Amino acid sequence: MTATDGYIVDVVDPFFANGRNNYASILSHIVKTNAGNFMGFLKEQDVLIVDRGFRDSVRFLQECGFQIEMPSFLPKTRKQHTTKEANSSRLVTKIRWVVEAANGRIKKWLYLNNVVHNSQIPYIGILCE
Repeated sequence: MTATDGYIVDVVDPFFANGRNNYASILSHIVKTNAGNFMGFLKEQDVLIVDRGFRDSVRFLQECGFQIEMPSFLPKTRKQHTTKEANSSRLVTKIRWVVEAANGRIKKWLYLNNVVHNSQIPYIGILCE
């Protein structure tokens, strides 16, 4: 979890990524199980800024009482967004840039920039504290 100023608030366990374990399913799992005391950082009606990779969890997060902001999708029937949609998407993109910059800072640590061997999994949490 990264704040809008780029401060990394919390890091939850490493997750195996495959077709079923994507951003949306991982976030839904974290909220359902309160992994890493995730819900202790949030309250109802908080705004979660997410990118399109989280689109499958939007309904669930809204049912949990969160307000979700995500860049707009352009329907195939239209050539461009309305002014309101475009401005909203730009705002979300500006905020998401801060999160991506924080991810970039982590990836500069060469150990996390590459695939980590399975034998190292038990030690990742210790290394990241």
